[in-house]
Amino acid sequence: MGDWLIEHLGDVAALVTVVAFLISFATLSFSAYRYVAGLRQAQEKTRFTTYHRLLRIVSTGHDEQGLLKLVSQIAYIHELTNFRKYDPVTYRVLRHLRQEWIQKEQDKPALAKEIDRALNKIARRRWLARIVTPDEYSDVSAKQGAAADRQPDSRPANG
Repeated sequence: MGDWLIEHLGDVAALVTVVAFLISFATLSFSAYRYVAGLRQAQEKTRFTTYHRLLRIVSTGHDEQGLLKLVSQIAYIHELTNFRKYDPVTYRVLRHLRQEWIQKEQDKPALAKEIDRALNKIARRRWLARIVTPDEYSDVSAKQGAAADRQPDSRPANG
């Protein structure tokens, strides 16, 4: 065995070097994966917080500085469509708010138009999901959902 080791010392050294490299690479890869996973989790938490803050601002009509101007509320409604992960809930909430605002605030047709634009944008990009999982895109409350679902949607589902 001693003679074999001496004869193949270069091969053994190369094998040890490759194994050490692979172990180092695996450790580095695992550390990088955990770091990126932590960043993604932090980013998702921030995205979740921002989305719910925007929902609160849009639905109440005011933010930390006070009552919103119409253009700010329109901008916030538009921003909600940038959160693609939350499209089903955004669609339901905006339909609910549209019904509520039409009944209460008829003097602000611009809000209803912006909601229609946002709903149309979501409907165009999620047309298949609306067909496959219609419950995810139904209205928030059963009472208003039934009323809204009885009315034909004038916007095309696939744009």
